[in-house]
Parts: sequence; C-alpha cells; structure tokens
Amino acid sequence: MTYGLDRRKSIQSEDTMKAHTIAVIGGSGFIGTRLVELLLDAGHSVRIIDKQQSKKYPQLRLAGDVRNVDDILLGC
Repeated sequence: MTYGLDRRKSIQSEDTMKAHTIAVIGGSGFIGTRLVELLLDAGHSVRIIDKQQSKKYPQLRLAGDVRNVDDILLGC
C-alpha cells in the first residue's frame, strides 16, 4: 500500500482549504505523528497535546491530559 505521497498531494491540492491551527490529541504516537506531518505539509499550524514528548516534533507539544478540559483548551 502507498499512502504517503498520494494523500499529501490530494490534501495540498485542495483550493478551498485554508490554513488553520489544529490541535492533534495523541500527536506523539505512531498515527498522530503521521497526521501531524500531513497537516504541516498542507500548510496548517499544528499543536500536539500529549503526555509523552514527540520525538519528531518536540517544539509543537503542549504537555497535557485529554481528560483535563483546561489542557485541551490550551491547544485550541
């Protein structure tokens, strides 16, 4: 299966998509890291809300717990 290049191209080619700030809960994990990469490639600003440090994007992480509403609101 090839996901990476085809999906990135389709996300970037959306003319109607405007850049947003997007909070990714669990962005330090396997799936979250790939989602963050796709969003950054599409021109979005991304914040990662996670208990663990992101190895690939440590500068984007906000330490937080998904069960704490205040932590979630920091990412918005």
